[in-house]
Amino acid sequence: MAAPEETGTPVVYFICSNNTCRSPMAEAIARAFCEYSGINCVVKSAGTIAGSDPAAENAQQAMEEIGIDLSGHVSTNIINIDPSDNIIAIYSMADYHIKNLLNTKPALKAVASTLIPNQNINDPFLRDINFFRATRDVIKIHVEKRLHSLFQNDAAQ
Repeated sequence: MAAPEETGTPVVYFICSNNTCRSPMAEAIARAFCEYSGINCVVKSAGTIAGSDPAAENAQQAMEEIGIDLSGHVSTNIINIDPSDNIIAIYSMADYHIKNLLNTKPALKAVASTLIPNQNINDPFLRDINFFRATRDVIKIHVEKRLHSLFQNDAAQ
């Protein structure tokens, strides 16, 4: 069976630094939004300096509080993003993530932007749970706005 990216299903990425805090929360929120809205989309995340780490404990806790499980998340590096996939958007948590992405994957320039236009989302890494909750809430608002705009016709059906 072919991977969704090979069948033309749209792919949306969220990127940050380590792929253990912001982008996995954004990925999980986006996946839940797409499922709830009936949007056929593959949602992924990656980090500019990521290894193979689990989601941060506070990220897992903040997401559990809204009914989303991050316990199975394993970080991946942006080097693994395949520009030949049907990528329709890459949303970064900060402008420097886009710069790092485009240094290695310049073909993705047309689909890359910050999640919040002209604004960075502060990294909650090593911060307390309240900072993670606030970060989660900001990410949730903007992920839903972006996806609603991106898939306006799909969500209306």
